Amino acid sequence: MTDRSQHLVLGLDGGGTSTTAIVARVAPGEEPDYLSRGFSGPANPRVVGWDDAFSAIGMAVRDAMHVAKVDRFDAVCFSVAGCGRDAEQSTLMEWLEDQKVADTNIVVDDGQAVLRAGSPQGVGVAVIAGTGSFVCGRNQLDQTARAGGWGHLLGDGGSGYAIGSDGLKAVAEATDAVGITTELTELLLGALELSEPAELIEWMYGKRFCRSKVASLAPIVLEVSQRGDEVALSIVWRQLHSLERQIRTVISRLDFKEDDFQLALAGGVLVNETLYRSRLLAELMIPDDRATVVDEPAQGAVLLAADVVG
Repeated sequence: MTDRSQHLVLGLDGGGTSTTAIVARVAPGEEPDYLSRGFSGPANPRVVGWDDAFSAIGMAVRDAMHVAKVDRFDAVCFSVAGCGRDAEQSTLMEWLEDQKVADTNIVVDDGQAVLRAGSPQGVGVAVIAGTGSFVCGRNQLDQTARAGGWGHLLGDGGSGYAIGSDGLKAVAEATDAVGITTELTELLLGALELSEPAELIEWMYGKRFCRSKVASLAPIVLEVSQRGDEVALSIVWRQLHSLERQIRTVISRLDFKEDDFQLALAGGVLVNETLYRSRLLAELMIPDDRATVVDEPAQGAVLLAADVVG
């Protein structure tokens, strides 16, 4: 006999690079029992378009449901990058409700799932720096604030894309001798399988351009900066300070005091690049024990779904 205090929920996190869906059994006062996971590609509709976003979301959800052998949930929570505003959330909610897989449907921006996974009761500041970047927070008065999330053309400071893009700009400037010679030229061209800097023009402005591929160059820039390359160091510090400013803005708007909030850190750059993460915390003067690394934001979406079923 099934315990009626237990509920089946699904949490999904869709980002600029990948999408993860998790099926879980939840009960009040207990940790979720994760039953299955489904994976697919990028689901940010501002990057891939709504059709491809829905395709990625649907694939991840179907895979997770198939493995868990379930076809309906008490609650579903979708946390998707690029869906932080009412218009995007309405579109996503309409699609979700059309699937008729849950009694209760929730749609939030990707920062809310990170915040729920990495801070007590979802109070604190969430910082995402992966392909793109975004900072949001919530205080004890249930007030919220956000900064960033403008996309790669208008912002995304401190993100993998911003770091990688700055690296490519540095290659162009070094080629024209208006910038400093840098080790990045050979390494970034090699990563893109290009023979000479002039080929960057066709790559960046042609059909081969890929936002996530530019973001994948960030680890190279970070590694070269650790070897003391002046150009790479300048890029890393510039982007780090851009992210820092966004975080400080959210902290100030929520009137957080020096030690009364938790940071929840997510995204490939912050999760995988430990030195970059350490430098950011040092600049913010926040000790490691007040920063939680969230390597699977979909777990936060599971918790948000669990919150609504008791």
